[in-house]
Amino acid sequence: MVSPGMVLVKLDQSNYQLSLARAKASLELAKQQAALAQEKIPEIAIEIPSPQPVTENKKAQIQQQAFRKKRTLQLQVLNQQKKINEQQYKVANTNLILSCIE
Repeated sequence: MVSPGMVLVKLDQSNYQLSLARAKASLELAKQQAALAQEKIPEIAIEIPSPQPVTENKKAQIQQQAFRKKRTLQLQVLNQQKKINEQQYKVANTNLILSCIE
């Protein structure tokens, strides 16, 4: 007979705790990878060819184009890292859910 307040099932928390630790580790790894990618962005070098003497106006135009190209590359790197982080989060979240089911 079941009475109010009676413990029917006792869940083993070790699987949940292990999955939670994995999810936290995956999240931390994703954060570190994002930080590393962010640090590497300034290292992207863009060479500006200069076959002939250029005017100051032309130099400014070239620098502006180089800045835009560098910024575009930076955004592409950040977008790719974001996609990676989102996928890692989904995997960690799925692992967490699966561990709760088991």
